[in-house]
Amino acid sequence: MEAPDRSRRVVLVSLAVVTALLPVLWRLVASAGSQEFSDDGGEIRQTLQSAAVLLLLWSVIVGAVVRSLWRSLLITVGVSAVMLVLLGVTLAVGYRTLSPSDEIDHAFWVGTVGVGLRGLGLAAFGTSVGFAIGGIADRLALPLDRPPIVGVGIVVLLLWLGSEAIGWMIPTGRFQLSTHLIGWLDGDWIIYRLPADCRGQPNATCGMYHATWQRSLPVLVTVAVAAVLVGGAARAVKVPAWR
Repeated sequence: MEAPDRSRRVVLVSLAVVTALLPVLWRLVASAGSQEFSDDGGEIRQTLQSAAVLLLLWSVIVGAVVRSLWRSLLITVGVSAVMLVLLGVTLAVGYRTLSPSDEIDHAFWVGTVGVGLRGLGLAAFGTSVGFAIGGIADRLALPLDRPPIVGVGIVVLLLWLGSEAIGWMIPTGRFQLSTHLIGWLDGDWIIYRLPADCRGQPNATCGMYHATWQRSLPVLVTVAVAAVLVGGAARAVKVPAWR
């Protein structure tokens, strides 16, 4: 695995990149034309969701380069909580300052807190995936001076894209991991992918899948547990050194 100093640099540099991208995300969301920022689909909520996706990617990196699962979880979940809270408060204060007549109601805050909590769940999910990548890289690094973490990560990404392509051919998209990632983060997301046997039927719902966070939770937990088991087994199994 990476040396402690190198791992620390990777974590800090990647976090700095994520932090620098946050205002860019807000600018992209704000320029999309959303004016009712205090509803569920508004700018604050969408910016927090985008930030959660960035933190998910960052947590994969942390899980891969930090050997301890619990330490990496503490880093990713803790830092994600601080960043999401600071971002949400900054956006709320900024919008209230710019538009003091607009009221942000209780329902908005409940939904926003839900986005933040589910964002922390995504950070934990990404950490588990990174833990598996790091464990597999450890196993493959027996004859090498440095684990091939980047190569393993690319292979995992390609396998995921392949599964997405297969899942895309199945109506409703319920067998795609991306569906459940979006459903978890959004909380209530409807996919409407009309299959051939539904065409021509008025108001057909056979191509609709309602992705809620309740439906997506078991899928993400299953993937996370499998990733932790793979990462732990890869580190625990003793394999003779290659000659």
